[in-house]
Amino acid sequence: MPFDRSTEQALPSHEVTHLHLLRHGAVDTGGQRRCYGHTDYPPSALGRAQAAALVAAREDLFPPPDGVLGSDLARCRALAEPLAEALGVPLTLHPALREQHMGDWEGRTWADLTDADLPGVRAYWTDYVTARPPGGETFGELAARVGGFFDDRWEELRGRRWVVVGHGGAIRALVARFVGLPLDQTRFGHSTEGFRVHVTGSHTPVPADVGARLTASVNGEVIDSWGTGPDSAIDHWVDIPDRLVTRYTNLVVGMDTSGNTGR
Repeated sequence: MPFDRSTEQALPSHEVTHLHLLRHGAVDTGGQRRCYGHTDYPPSALGRAQAAALVAAREDLFPPPDGVLGSDLARCRALAEPLAEALGVPLTLHPALREQHMGDWEGRTWADLTDADLPGVRAYWTDYVTARPPGGETFGELAARVGGFFDDRWEELRGRRWVVVGHGGAIRALVARFVGLPLDQTRFGHSTEGFRVHVTGSHTPVPADVGARLTASVNGEVIDSWGTGPDSAIDHWVDIPDRLVTRYTNLVVGMDTSGNTGR
């Protein structure tokens, strides 16, 4: 449906570029949770089945594109190549669309890395935009690399429809670039303004005259407290401020009996 006249006058451009962002399927890492970015692990049997299912459903997922763009690593090629063939469109594979280079961490298990370099792993998960794995690249550098691929080809790509087969990090970088998100918000896919967590369960029964209170804390900072109930049930919403939210936020619920009257 065309835009009305007033909308057309307000638009900076009538040109629309469509990008359909697809992540590769499951990867064969030998049955262990490994750190990998540029390491060329092949797709697993599940990953190949996922790719086949997506190719079969292509007509239900997006209109016919002008081409398929993708990373040159095997896990992406397993989807990009048969998809481009089935669509009958050109395929462009390029190393600029690879995942973040994890340097000396490539191929090692996360358990091994955590034992060997706990501070480095914590720094990576806490601030993945600027943290650099030893010998690798930051997420910010990945974003610049992927963005450069589109900058260099924008006159060719603009105003057309493309399927991009990539990696999780590269896809987050593209979403940030074209939607206008800060890179440090891409872990959630949208800007964050704090979160609400529904805490449910039960606690050890305590006498009413103890004066116990339940507390919720993040990184040792108490962000909420509330009284215990007679039935020992926990049913409470906790607001976590954005400044305390990281890629993995650990909310600790405990009991504070410092208000015990001694009776």
